[in-house]
Amino acid sequence: MPMTNLVSFTKNGQAVKRPTLILRNCLKFWFWIDVVVVIPDWAITIATFGASDEVSGGDSVKLLRTLRLLRVVRILRLLKFKQILRNIDDLIATEFTSILANIGKMILYLLMVNHIIACLWWVLGDTTGTNWVVEQGFDASPVSYQYLTSFHWSITQFTPASMHVQPQNTVERVFAIAVVVFGLVCFSYLVGSITGSLSQLRSMADTSQIWKMRRFLSQNNVPKDLAIRIEKYLDHKCAQLSEKMRRESVPILKFLSKELDGELQASLTVPHFRVHPLFLRLEEKSSLTLHRLALQAIGHGSYAALDVVFVQDEKSTQMMIPIRGQCQYLSLRSGKFSPPEIVDSGEDWIAEQVLWLTHWRHKGTLSAVTAAEFVTMGPSKFADIVCRNPSAFSQAATYAHNFAEWFSMQDTNGASDIFQGEDISSLIQSFLPPEEAVRRLSKASTICW
Repeated sequence: MPMTNLVSFTKNGQAVKRPTLILRNCLKFWFWIDVVVVIPDWAITIATFGASDEVSGGDSVKLLRTLRLLRVVRILRLLKFKQILRNIDDLIATEFTSILANIGKMILYLLMVNHIIACLWWVLGDTTGTNWVVEQGFDASPVSYQYLTSFHWSITQFTPASMHVQPQNTVERVFAIAVVVFGLVCFSYLVGSITGSLSQLRSMADTSQIWKMRRFLSQNNVPKDLAIRIEKYLDHKCAQLSEKMRRESVPILKFLSKELDGELQASLTVPHFRVHPLFLRLEEKSSLTLHRLALQAIGHGSYAALDVVFVQDEKSTQMMIPIRGQCQYLSLRSGKFSPPEIVDSGEDWIAEQVLWLTHWRHKGTLSAVTAAEFVTMGPSKFADIVCRNPSAFSQAATYAHNFAEWFSMQDTNGASDIFQGEDISSLIQSFLPPEEAVRRLSKASTICW
């Protein structure tokens, strides 16, 4: 159990190695599984060493037998078996070897399932009254031979083969029926998986993308750490794409009208901009402007863990809003790093100044802590689209004036690219014009941006 806290785990495509985070992750699930597994072993040890001579032999045997039955909970540790096999699969360098390993894995799964069923069948024969062990004459046989007989019986329930061992009471009969039904499904799945693997072996020319990527990294001597980061990130992205249907997978959507396409894009992207009060107001007062922005001005960007999004003193080109993952912002001022800022999705935004100021250079460096995604907006397309609509223009013009006035009074050396939504939303809200002022500006707006 202590060694478990030294094993890293993968989250969002990144290997987490901090002991505190590993411990926290362990306490969420595996620690309690380990406790349940360990308790019966300790109980048996204590019962064995603590049994006194005054306790009758029959009582001791019954107690130990009950405790041994509790050790069945060790089966729960098989939940880790899938991750172990996946780690082994990561070490395989060729697709041919991987397919053979997959066939071996299916056979191993079958043997493990049969082992568990054999143990349960033997337990029934050892604890019930009239049972198959006594009736078939195995009570005098060694335990090893009884186990082999149970394992043989278990395998025959998955195949058309048969043997002379039969249920001898109601409990055994019910268990045998349940195993036959389970075996029918399990064996069908096994045969299907092996058949699919064999078919894949016949068509080795059609190699998968993941194997092409691995071969490319290996042939070009890409450093191991970088190769692992690339593979983990792409695995994370593939998992996301398989969970969510992409627009490209629905070709019929290309026949939508421009207006409907804009509304569809807005429904997918605009919700992320609602963290900013101005875009929330624009959605209320000029939804058409938001549709146009979604169709023509809003872009997307994705970064792997540890990727640098931008660096200090670099010219800013777009406003960014994180929609997934977490980032860290560091700035160097007067030769000293300021305390790091954590940028979370769903509440913060980045480099808004680029929309309202002529020139803006980043005041710090932003890097991805986990795999992160952003929606982005450039100033030129934003201005072109907003100035078309009088209501949207009046809203944005008043906001821009108030924002620039406020920003000019700030200490330039202490400026930041990061806007923490939970701290600054109320101030940003105050830059928006009152409703009556908006109506007057809308009627009087005859100039363009």
